[in-house]
Amino acid sequence: MTTTIVRNPSALDALARGLERDSGPDYDLSRWPADVTEIVRETCRLWKLHPPCDRSRKAKWILDARSLADACGEFGVAVLQEYRESFVAFMVAHNGVAFHTVSGPGSLVNMVCDQARQMREKEEHDDPKRYITGEFSAFIHH
Repeated sequence: MTTTIVRNPSALDALARGLERDSGPDYDLSRWPADVTEIVRETCRLWKLHPPCDRSRKAKWILDARSLADACGEFGVAVLQEYRESFVAFMVAHNGVAFHTVSGPGSLVNMVCDQARQMREKEEHDDPKRYITGEFSAFIHH
């Protein structure tokens, strides 16, 4: 394969363009709506995706990113990061097989909504106000 790239300058140029495009998560999202840039940037960073350039796919991603932002709720992108950890743990436990494919923000809406629910339940469970203390604690039978 190395000799093919050396002999074919167009293949070398294509490889250089691909490496340049994959060099970092700093995509130009300046023309995207402000309410979705953080979600799109984090989705692309965590799942190694590229935001679309054509209008129709970009419009779909914007709608999906807004749905994903609603699913994240009060936790924001922290839910995406936590779901990514469970996603990777599932892949490790199942020999690299993913639970589902991720092709954009729309692929994550239901799973991230469930992850946010789990985070809310954990917060409620860890809340010290939930436990009865003081004079009423004597009436609780263990």
